Amino acid sequence: MGGFGTWLAAAAALALAASASAAEWANLDDANKRGARKVSAAYLVGKVVLVCRAHEHAERLGEIWASFRRKNFVALGSFAKAPADAKYPVYAGSGPEGWNPQSALCVVDAKGDVVYTGGDLAQATEAAVESITAFVAAPDYSTWRKYLDFEARELPGRAINHLAEVKKDKRISASVGYKAASKELAAREKELKANPAYVRLAKLEQLVAQVREYSPANKRARVKFTKAKIETEAKKYADLKESEDPVVAREAKNCLADLAWAAAEL
Repeated sequence: MGGFGTWLAAAAALALAASASAAEWANLDDANKRGARKVSAAYLVGKVVLVCRAHEHAERLGEIWASFRRKNFVALGSFAKAPADAKYPVYAGSGPEGWNPQSALCVVDAKGDVVYTGGDLAQATEAAVESITAFVAAPDYSTWRKYLDFEARELPGRAINHLAEVKKDKRISASVGYKAASKELAAREKELKANPAYVRLAKLEQLVAQVREYSPANKRARVKFTKAKIETEAKKYADLKESEDPVVAREAKNCLADLAWAAAEL
């Protein structure tokens, strides 16, 4: 077994390893929801999550959410009561399973690995920013490859986009590791694109990225969005959330949720 078959075997091994280390989420249910946006464990796949159970950080948590909410990031309040006017999701007792009860803060990276626990908000924020950067603009080939393997398994639409984007990133595409794996990566891209649902997910992910970056105040925006336009575009992909492939359905639902939130803010 060679070529793409070899990669499939490797991906299966990676999946088993990921399932052992990835965070499992507690109390993300309606009974524990205390306000603001609704999230779920499925929605958090591919997101960097900063969880806070210290109510004194509630206001600052809102500021962090406002700064990074256009990225693949979620600020999650683990409070018994939602702060007044909280814009970020609040679920009582929420967080990754096994989180140290003595720690006020926790950061989970996009692959679902806990990368920080402690009580220093500045350190937690730094860990979150590093995780966001590593996922969307990896500094080197090994980091990029680690996240690509995760995306190809869990977020195939986003993986297609990142495979295309990295060709333009000389830091990675010119590296020895990338050149050595170029044939394998080309085969992976071809295999992903052979699935029409994955190709549509890639276009949906591109739409989400455009909408996230859009601001009505930006008069030079390449694409203008209104609530009606976002809703119309979202309908083109609504069928994907009913896919029998759970990976396709989850990625589509998450993207459509982001579009719905963006539309509600316009």
